[in-house]
Amino acid sequence: MEPSRLSILRAKMDLELGTSYVPKPLASQPKLFSPGMLQLISKGERMFTRVDEHIGASPYLDCVRCTLLNMEALSSAIIDGAEVDLLGLLMHDIKKDPNLDLSTVRVSNSSTGRAIQYRDYIETHNSCSNLDDYVFSKENILRLHEELNYPVGTNFRHLYRGENCDNPSDLHPRLPQRRTLPPSKINDYMEDLFRFCNTDYYTPQIQASLAHFQLEYIRPFKSRIDALGRHVSYQIYAKRNFTKNIIVAVAIESIRRIDDPLDNLKATQATAKQTPLDLWIYHGANMLVRESTMVMEMERTYSEIEKNWRSKVQKVRKYDICDILLHDLLAHPIINAKYVAERCDKTLPAANDALKKLVSSKILAPIDSRKRNRYFYAVDIVDYYRKLLDDIIPQGWLPGVELFNS
Repeated sequence: MEPSRLSILRAKMDLELGTSYVPKPLASQPKLFSPGMLQLISKGERMFTRVDEHIGASPYLDCVRCTLLNMEALSSAIIDGAEVDLLGLLMHDIKKDPNLDLSTVRVSNSSTGRAIQYRDYIETHNSCSNLDDYVFSKENILRLHEELNYPVGTNFRHLYRGENCDNPSDLHPRLPQRRTLPPSKINDYMEDLFRFCNTDYYTPQIQASLAHFQLEYIRPFKSRIDALGRHVSYQIYAKRNFTKNIIVAVAIESIRRIDDPLDNLKATQATAKQTPLDLWIYHGANMLVRESTMVMEMERTYSEIEKNWRSKVQKVRKYDICDILLHDLLAHPIINAKYVAERCDKTLPAANDALKKLVSSKILAPIDSRKRNRYFYAVDIVDYYRKLLDDIIPQGWLPGVELFNS
């Protein structure tokens, strides 16, 4: 029987992370990298910085940023095992579900709710202005873990492995003994990690990757650790003013690599000299290179789609409803008449006339067959999202199964 994609992933993760590696403190023991690794890191950071600056001045900034946020949120939900509900996520901005309590979605595993929750947190944790004076501390890491995973008011602190442990030698139940620190060492390692995150060690990419890596090995909570490392990475990028206009797509890269062939670096240097930490940094640098290329491709795609749309719609006056929608739909591909009227400051009849015009031009299509309060989606944009999802989702993934944990 041919092994599944996910069993191949776990074998790769064993090779990548190792089974006998013990992490070292970061703040007190500076890490040295080879010239080749530093060159790759420098290339990734230069590319990302240039693309971030370019997109900041682009008319398609909002489109690219929304796409990255939505795809990163869906990827994060996929890692949790939630089903993909693309239309539900895109529709949420104009159709709030009164029965959807975002404070409980982690428990109920609502696929739409989990992605919406992730999108809100990803945007907040990537905001440079929000993280200017942020201090990494035990209290803040507890709060971050709570907001990512538990309903408001949950008594969750007993899950912190550095406190209230009956047996100090208890190890994390999901990981082999040689890959996990015992609770007796958790507090010392976490205090070291906080000192590391609060000082501008290295470049933003190295610092974010090292912090994420260290959390994966320390595993400071008994459960639900998966999102914590990603969001600490977002916070470091923002605190270092690295993500001014776009985000670093950590979750997208995490699952996109599953179907990749084994890297040359791992295949040729999987020796005692090549530590798991080096491989983690290597993939982090490659992530910036790949994302920079992806973002430029997004901008080109949106430019071509808008140009194609405008060639289909005749007699569009500047600043009329159709003119506004032909650009607005790139970032907000699901709309209804009420949204259009409010967005363009027009009457409902005028909004309905514009929708009919775009439907007849095959730019919009109705989501369902109802006559009143109908929702429409931009066909080309939703198709583009689905193409991106097809490129990212691993072939062996099954909804309801967490991607990186058994």
